[in-house]
Amino acid sequence: MLDSTSMNLDPYPNPDNAVLELYYNNLPIIISPEQTPYPIGRDISDAGLSATGPSVAALSATGPSATGPSAAGLSVTGEFASRHHCAIEFHDGKFVLKDFSRNGTFVQLTHSQIFRLKNEATPLTGGGCFKLGATIMVDDPERILFRVKSSRPNDIKPVTPSRPIRAKKK
Repeated sequence: MLDSTSMNLDPYPNPDNAVLELYYNNLPIIISPEQTPYPIGRDISDAGLSATGPSVAALSATGPSATGPSAAGLSVTGEFASRHHCAIEFHDGKFVLKDFSRNGTFVQLTHSQIFRLKNEATPLTGGGCFKLGATIMVDDPERILFRVKSSRPNDIKPVTPSRPIRAKKK
């Protein structure tokens, strides 16, 4: 099980190579800047947001599910989620969570308090979680975990010591 405090591994990736990882019901979803805006809601296909062609249904333990990631966005089952609740956008080198709902989106960035977005936006940096329409509870199956990271591991630069490191003599 992933937890939002352990996901903050690469808080400031190179914006040219940044990707956003979402985890909903333990399913990973990778979003690149080119895939935004990425809608999230209760039934995104009914909101006129479905992509042309077949959608990719999430797989559950019992087989294909009506909810989960697709080319059109993420469909969730939350009781307080709107059909077109929010979207992930990419502006000025940052992923941004933008809320369009009546009930708001509750967000918790790593090591911060939970706050509510209502018809406003916030940048997603590092890692954390958010939930549509209701406050976030520990181990809540409806929360969506996120992590902003670099799409290529070699984008992370090693720290250069200020003075040479010498091997100890035996």
